[in-house]
Amino acid sequence: MDDQWVCGKVLAARTIHDGQNPATPETGSFDFDRNVDKGRDWQKLPAITEGDLIAAALVLEGGAMKGIFTAGVLDVFMENDIKFGSVYGVSSGALHGANYITKHIGRTAKINIIHSNDPQFAGVRQLLLYRNAFNFGYLFNRLVRDIYPHEDREFDDSPQRLVVTATDCETGEAAYLEMCCYQEYTRAIAASASMPLVSKPIQLNGKAYLDGGISDPVNVHKALEEGYEKIVVILTGDPERRKKPSRLLSFLYSIFYGKNPELVRALNNVPDRYNELMASIDEMERAGKIFVIRPKHATNMRTVETDARVLFNLYFHGRDVAIGALEPMRSYLNLADIN
Repeated sequence: MDDQWVCGKVLAARTIHDGQNPATPETGSFDFDRNVDKGRDWQKLPAITEGDLIAAALVLEGGAMKGIFTAGVLDVFMENDIKFGSVYGVSSGALHGANYITKHIGRTAKINIIHSNDPQFAGVRQLLLYRNAFNFGYLFNRLVRDIYPHEDREFDDSPQRLVVTATDCETGEAAYLEMCCYQEYTRAIAASASMPLVSKPIQLNGKAYLDGGISDPVNVHKALEEGYEKIVVILTGDPERRKKPSRLLSFLYSIFYGKNPELVRALNNVPDRYNELMASIDEMERAGKIFVIRPKHATNMRTVETDARVLFNLYFHGRDVAIGALEPMRSYLNLADIN
C-alpha cells in the first residue's frame, strides 16, 4: 500500500454520491482525496464559521480504532472553523483532539486507514514482540511525521486547551494531564491510549499510567466540574452498547496487575462505571444539558481493525453525522447565524 495519501489506494465499497445519483465504485483501487472532495460536494455544509473560540467544552471518547468516527466529525468541524476553548480527550479521543487543535484536516484518518494493515503500526506482531498492540513510537516519530507533517508550533501556539485523561496505576484514579508542548503531549496521549493487558504502562514524571478509559472514559463530569455550561460530547461506542463483567478479564487483571490492588479494583469496576456514565449522559442529553454526537448504528468494528473498508466507511459516517449535527449544535451553543 502506497504511503502517500494523495496516491493512497485501498479496497473500498462505500457508496459515494454523485449529485443526485449514487455511484458505487468497483472493489479495487480507491483514491481517498478525490472521494473526500466528492463528499464535500454532495453535502452543502451549513455556515457555522465562528472563527473565535467557542466558550464550551468538547469531550471526546476513546474506543481505539472506532475513533475514526471522531476523525470524521472533527474534520467537518475544522472545515467549518469550529474551535472549542477546551478539549477533553481519552485514548484515541486525545489523539484526535490534538490533531483537531493543530488543524490538520484528514491527517489522523489518513494514518489510521492507509496504515491499517501495516504490522509496524498495530496488531498481533506488535503485541508479541513488544507487548504493545499499538506502536506509539511509529505513530509519533520520524517515519510517520515525515510522510504526514505535523506543525508542532501550531499546536503549541493555539489558545485552545487540551486535557488528556490517563489512569494512575498506583491509585486507579483518573489523572487529567496538561503538558507544556506537543512533544510532551505525545507521551501523555500514549499513556491515555495504553490499553490494559495489551499495552505496557507509560512512565510520566515517575508515575505509571494506563488507559484513561479505565477511570473516566468520557470526561463530561470533569467538564461540568470545571464550570462549563455548554458541552459537546462525541461518543464512538455502539448506540445501545453496555459493558458486562468478565470473570476471565478479572482473573487476568489479578495476574497482570496484582501488585496494584487499586488498579485491579478500578479495572473490575469498568463495566459498572461505564454503564452508569452512559445512563447519565443519556439523561443529560434528554434534558438538553449536553449535546451528543454518536454513531447512528452499530459499528461492528474490532479493537484493532485492519480492514481499511470498515475504517473508511466509519470515517465517512462520522462526516455525515457531523454535517447533520451542525445546525442543531449551533442552536444548542447559542451561536448566531452567519450568512
